[in-house]
Amino acid sequence: MLDGETGPILPPCAEGRRIGKGVRHRFPERKRSLTPFPPVPLSRLLRTETVVVPLRPKDKWEAIERLVDRLVEGGALSQTLRGPVLEALVGRERSMSTGMEQGVAIPHAAVDEIQAPLAALGIVPDGVAFESIDGQPATIVVLLVIPRREKHLHIRTLAEVARLLTRDDLRESLLAAPDAAGVLQALRSAEGDPKGDSA
Repeated sequence: MLDGETGPILPPCAEGRRIGKGVRHRFPERKRSLTPFPPVPLSRLLRTETVVVPLRPKDKWEAIERLVDRLVEGGALSQTLRGPVLEALVGRERSMSTGMEQGVAIPHAAVDEIQAPLAALGIVPDGVAFESIDGQPATIVVLLVIPRREKHLHIRTLAEVARLLTRDDLRESLLAAPDAAGVLQALRSAEGDPKGDSA
């Protein structure tokens, strides 16, 4: 909403407070950045060694463990950190399910010991129960581990992955991918498509 010639009315904490009629007192202008902690594209967090096609776990706990093991086997995570990372992921999952909707689950955790964000992805053709919001089994499981000190990065990356996977065309492409390379190609295409937000 516009206020005459003074510009858009913003919350007091952002611009200032109204004093009298049509008069605005402005606090000293601060630098504002809309993306101080830009999310890392999922395709850049993954590599072929950390994508499992197909993944056939008996339950969500095995799905999480197998994806953590894939991080270790792919050289993204040291064996010594397997325990702490798995413990953090399981603890987070026990506190609240990370099953989303439309066959997507994003188990995630913040961990002190790691230095950079990590991700693994599994395509589950038969689906696995994840206590999802819509009650549907998860067929796409994205595991995220972020350094605890990068709290804002964690939030933004998680939100971006969830947003990306709301796209019907991307989910269909991921489920149809024959191998890890196909999964990565589908993600790169989606991330590079500016029209994808409205798809």
